[in-house]
Amino acid sequence: PDASLPYVAAVLRGGKIDWGSCLGCVTPQANGDLQTPWQGGRWGSAGRVSVYSGIDRILFFTLGGATHLLYFNSTGEFLSTRCSDGELLQGKQPGYGGE
Repeated sequence: PDASLPYVAAVLRGGKIDWGSCLGCVTPQANGDLQTPWQGGRWGSAGRVSVYSGIDRILFFTLGGATHLLYFNSTGEFLSTRCSDGELLQGKQPGYGGE
């Protein structure tokens, strides 16, 4: 991931992510890896995507064989949309670094 992008840097500074009800289960790494209790994954900037019209600070997370698009708000809460079926998931990164 490009850590020069403020929204990417904020997630890197934030550490562990609460993925739904699994607290602290996902940790983004600077090399693009995701550490999870399930299987490893990848993450990075997705740029502008149509599912979040008008927002260009979207991240992709690929974990468990599925790709998710995430939008973080200023407090570290996020909305994830699973690309395969549109399922929504809300979560939080308690240590979110802010932009």
